[in-house]
This record gives sequence, C-alpha cells and structure tokens, in this order.
Amino acid sequence: MTGSILAEMVRGNHVENQYMGWLVVTDAKGSVKYATPGAVECQTYFRSSAKPFQVLPMVAAGFHQQLTQQELALACASHTGTDAHVLVVTRLLEKAGLTDSALQCGIHSPVSPAVASQLIRQGNPITPLHNNCSGQHAALLYFCMKQGWEISTYQEESHPLQQEILAHFKELLGLKALDDIDTGTDGCGMRTYYLALPLMAQLYGQLVKTELCAPVVEAMTAYPDMVAGDIQPNKQALDTVLMQVSDGNLVCKAGAQGVYCMSNRQTGEGMAVKIASGDKEIRNRVVVAAVKQLGWLTESALTLDVLQPFSDPVLLNLSKEPVGRYQITLSGLA
Repeated sequence: MTGSILAEMVRGNHVENQYMGWLVVTDAKGSVKYATPGAVECQTYFRSSAKPFQVLPMVAAGFHQQLTQQELALACASHTGTDAHVLVVTRLLEKAGLTDSALQCGIHSPVSPAVASQLIRQGNPITPLHNNCSGQHAALLYFCMKQGWEISTYQEESHPLQQEILAHFKELLGLKALDDIDTGTDGCGMRTYYLALPLMAQLYGQLVKTELCAPVVEAMTAYPDMVAGDIQPNKQALDTVLMQVSDGNLVCKAGAQGVYCMSNRQTGEGMAVKIASGDKEIRNRVVVAAVKQLGWLTESALTLDVLQPFSDPVLLNLSKEPVGRYQITLSGLA
C-alpha cells in the first residue's frame, strides 16, 4: 500500500525514524471529507476498534437492559486490568452463571505496569480476567447463555454469535447478505474484520447516528474509564482521556497494530487511522494532532494536563532530559 509519512522522531538535529500511515475523515453522510495519500485504498484489520459493534446483537436482542452502563462499557473495552475492571468482568460472568474458566481470551500481563507490578509483589496470579479483552468476552458469553447457545465454540466463525455480529456489520455497511467481508483471528481469539479505512470511518459515523447503537455510545461516554482506564499513576489511556475531555462528544476506540477510530457526536463525522509500523505512541500522537486540527476539542480542553502526554512534542531520555522531538506532518484537515 502506498502511504505518506504522518510523523517523524527527531533526535538531536537529525530524523531518526519516520512513520508511514493513513488517515480518513468522513462527513455526516459517510462521504470521504479528508484522506491522506493512499488512505482511500488502505485496507487493514479493524482489531479492537470493532468492539462497539460486536455487542450490537446483544443490544438488538434487548439483553443489554439487564446490564449496567458500566458493564456495557466494559463489553466494548480494551481495559488496563485494574481491580475496578476485574470486578466488573467478574460481575458479568456471575450474571452468566460462569467463572473465568469459560473465557477464551487467553492470559497476558495487565496493560497497566503498575497493576502488573502489584500482582507480582503480592504473589497473586495473572488470570484471564486481566486480559484487556475479558470484558468483551464475558459480556458475549452472557449473551450466548441467554440465547441458549453453545459456549465452548463461541469464537468460531460458524458460531451463531459470530454470524450475528457479521450480519450487523453488513447491515450497517449496506452490504448484501452474500457480500463477503474477510475475517481473521484477533489476538484474543475473536473474529476481526478486514475493511477499507473509509468504511471504518463510516461505521464510526453511523455509531453516533444509529438508534441501535445509542445504548453503546451512552455507556462508553458515561464510563470512559471502563473502556480503557489508567495505564500508570497520572496517565490514562487515550480513549478514556478523549471521551472525558470532550464531555462525551467524542466516542473513541483504539485497536492493535496502529489502528484508531472515533466519531464526533455533534457533527456525525467519523475518523479512522492506521500507522504502518503499528506504533501505539505514534498513533496516539497522530490522533491528537488530527483532533486538534479538526477542531473537535475546545481550546481549554487542549490545554488540560491529561492530554499532554499525547501532544507534548519533546522526546525525553530515561533521565527525563530533552533529547529531541516528535513532528506530526498532517496538514489541511481544518
């Protein structure tokens, strides 16, 4: 895929790294409003940015009404593994009559290094509950139990859960039942969808305009700390920060390997980003620069301390000394 350099890392007087990527913004009608070179043709996996849509079968069936907004927000999350997250995942499993042995998301160290260190110090095990996708899996298992579906195969492509999720994607995209959407397997074992970047932006535009999606949007923006959360003391994940500082106007969900999607509730616009290298730090910086250029945050919000880790251009070494800078090369979004 052809693309353009969206960011550079300068050390001393020289560019040390360049980061190719793609960015698309769609208007309220779903038409491409802005695209970096090659972005309209760019295709990639939706990864965890798909999560707000993967709960739609549960919402359509009305079972979300038996969940709290906090639980529904966690169903859309890539959480950081804090005690608060684990508590809500456990509650979801209890509502389903299950334990964490039913989760097929696998085990990894909590996203929050502080939480991981605490578990090690206390001699407590890392379990599937700490997986950043455990909230989604617990909620979808709850849905499967309500539907009377087999839960041992809930991740398989042929399972009714996966088929219903795919059907909702096709409906939102205006595709016919027989139109193919290529799928792959995500890191947590769920199906993930190979889409053109403009389609991802269009989906996020529809997220804030479609009645079926309204409970999901309300839950995510009411509990942004559940959607991602604390990474370390005094630093939260970008999803949480953007939804908080925009007072819920922006609906955001990061995906792995440099993917990021969001929608603007006020304008109905959608945005999708892909960084070729998958670099999370660069992705976040590009997203914040784009939001600033688009005018999606107020001037006062842009000055808040919680946003500075994603916008401060200074490159620091391990002694916190300035040794260079980040340069974001987006232009023409406004």
